[in-house]
Amino acid sequence: MVKNMRTNRAVILSNFEQILKKLISFETLSDSSTNLVMDWIEEYLFSCGCKVLRFPVGYNTKIENLYATVSDKKVGGICFSGHIDVVPPQDKGWYTPPFELHKKDNKLYGRGTVDMKSFIALIMAMIPYWQSKNLKTPIHLALTCDEELGCKGVSYLTHQMNLNNLKPDFVIVGEPTECIPVSSHKGGIKCTTVIHGISGHSSTPASAVNAIYYAMDYVNYLRQIQDQAIKNSDLGCSFDPPYTTYSVGQIFGGTAVNIVPENCEFKWEVRVLPEQNPKVLIHDINSYMLDYFQNIDPRISFDTKINSSYPGLSAASNRNVVNFIQSLGSKVNPAVVSFGAEAGSYAQAGFSSILWGPGSIEEAHRPNEFIETSQIENYLNYLLNL
Repeated sequence: MVKNMRTNRAVILSNFEQILKKLISFETLSDSSTNLVMDWIEEYLFSCGCKVLRFPVGYNTKIENLYATVSDKKVGGICFSGHIDVVPPQDKGWYTPPFELHKKDNKLYGRGTVDMKSFIALIMAMIPYWQSKNLKTPIHLALTCDEELGCKGVSYLTHQMNLNNLKPDFVIVGEPTECIPVSSHKGGIKCTTVIHGISGHSSTPASAVNAIYYAMDYVNYLRQIQDQAIKNSDLGCSFDPPYTTYSVGQIFGGTAVNIVPENCEFKWEVRVLPEQNPKVLIHDINSYMLDYFQNIDPRISFDTKINSSYPGLSAASNRNVVNFIQSLGSKVNPAVVSFGAEAGSYAQAGFSSILWGPGSIEEAHRPNEFIETSQIENYLNYLLNL
């Protein structure tokens, strides 16, 4: 029995590296076509006897989500979910080509190794083993697109899952959590606001409306809200930081120093605690600023576009998943994280969900991204206990 287990581990780990090598070779940048990688994954899954469905997203016909089942049943069981897209590799700092897998000192290097193609590759490598065990409950694999753009793709998948009666008992999103179950994460929203003023010559500013000045008023109001959130924060909150955060990341405005700017655009985001609705916050902010500008100068106007939005995940919704993970041998108490992920979207759609995957988030989105092989081996130990 022990010998068979060792043989299974060796075969799975060997297949894992081959699958990961192939996945890394696909330059699956967000908002780019997923056709090639999904074709390859679908062919592999078909060869393993899986039922495979592919669902296009509504905003780009070249981008798809995928849902596969390792069973004849499509209801019940466990769904392992990961996003196939990666952030751009950046031009500087890489010691090896980012879209080639390299192994050194028990680390696997390449764009997407930790976020989150290693998780996907390991689940794919496990499928032949699971097929040989004649599992009583089905195992599913969900692959999403454009997670890095604010979890854009997952809402289209959850809609199709409900529409097609694809209802697993729960969803495990394999974000890199160092094999620690994460029962709660923050939600978020990304916006672009454009302030509209009136252009004019800088020598006669009274007849113009300086859009940059009033953009600063909007930004300063966001700072006031942030300061108030810090002041009112709950010291018992497990999140770090224990409050909703506001951040303005980019500002663009003006054409020349001697022209009063007609427009000013800035991009900003809010990371909300799970119990808050990010769209309600944006509505309240815009309502306040509309009244504020009308009282100062009715000639001022603005538009706020929501670029992406995703809900937070509450620990109250996934106790059953925590119990399941602990039954596999995990004795670590669930954690919380401040970054956003797709688990909240699954929970919002009615699927109990959690974050639980190999690797450290600290290695994601940077040159020389890597995952330690020990993380893969630890996660494999849990999967073999299914």
